[in-house]
Amino acid sequence: MDGSSPKDIYLIDVSPLNNLVSYVDTVIENVRLQLEEVNQESTREGQELLAPLPAECQDAQILPLMRLRSLMAHITSWVPDLEDQRMVVSLLPSHISDRNAHAQIIGALAPLHERRPWSNPLRLILRDDRAEPLVEQILRKWRATGIYLYTTRVTISELADAIAADVANKNLSAQHRISALMQCAMFDMALGRHEEALDKYSTLFQYYDEHNETQMKAVVLQGVGDVFVRLKQYSTAREQYLLSLGVATDAQSMQLILNGAMLLGNVDMTLRAYDEAEHAYALGAQTAEKLVNGYVQADMLEKCGLAREAQGNIRGAVECWSAAADAARENRNDKRLASVLPRLIEICRLGGHNDLRASYDAELRAASARLKENRT
Repeated sequence: MDGSSPKDIYLIDVSPLNNLVSYVDTVIENVRLQLEEVNQESTREGQELLAPLPAECQDAQILPLMRLRSLMAHITSWVPDLEDQRMVVSLLPSHISDRNAHAQIIGALAPLHERRPWSNPLRLILRDDRAEPLVEQILRKWRATGIYLYTTRVTISELADAIAADVANKNLSAQHRISALMQCAMFDMALGRHEEALDKYSTLFQYYDEHNETQMKAVVLQGVGDVFVRLKQYSTAREQYLLSLGVATDAQSMQLILNGAMLLGNVDMTLRAYDEAEHAYALGAQTAEKLVNGYVQADMLEKCGLAREAQGNIRGAVECWSAAADAARENRNDKRLASVLPRLIEICRLGGHNDLRASYDAELRAASARLKENRT
């Protein structure tokens, strides 16, 4: 498609879809990093720069689906010639574990009633679950308008081969080829080609080190850590996540620090290094608060509570879970409430705090009812 329509602008994201908030955060961060690379190349070639992402895209107080729509509305502004140019966005998660979030994303981007002006130059390529198709089912159920639905069976292996051709194409810019190499590394990991992924990440790290792109070095190190997690070499993965966190701190990138703290905490929990996990999650919660990202802050606080509970620090766990519930209430995050409230209810039951337990019970029933209503 890129070769046949050279005027079009292409954007590809293969991040795994584990939950709505983290996925939207990752997509927006990946777009920001790719935009930074494109504008660096444009500056070197004396070309006009693309407009930076608007503040609302990265404002965690705004609901994630609204942030995603804001992102799509903005990037279509990069296409000035509506008659002969398109913005082609491919959202191809390497793994989909949250089908409800996937459905919400489709609903947020598809024109259900009328086509918004900003979406005219936009073309979406969406990945569906081959075993349990979802995209076509949702679009037909909601009777989405203005959509030409074309279903094709493209495997991750075929996509990886297509992007590998860009890596080998010396007629493309170095930035384009290195971005393609990053995508190939992600595809290798998704396909279980771990050694190939590590080789590519090594090349990527060397390139970004030579070009003094500190943030991208942190991204690469996180990718290396992810490979070792897939290999169940958790101690080695932890070393990579620690290195990534240090580089992210040098780059003063709050988002990468947050990502690194989350990953480090998760692997520490796997290693039963609960004290270290507590510190990692606490850092994640503090960073999320600075980023005004209440969704992730609540997640980090709940996990920090689990790390404290594993150490026998029940009082400290309750403090974390209470703070997580407060953050969830502030952001109307019913999914997090439905996760953390049962923990507080059990503590109240064991401690005989019946009045507080009854209050939490009522709040849990209300949150669960809202979640059920949203799913239907």
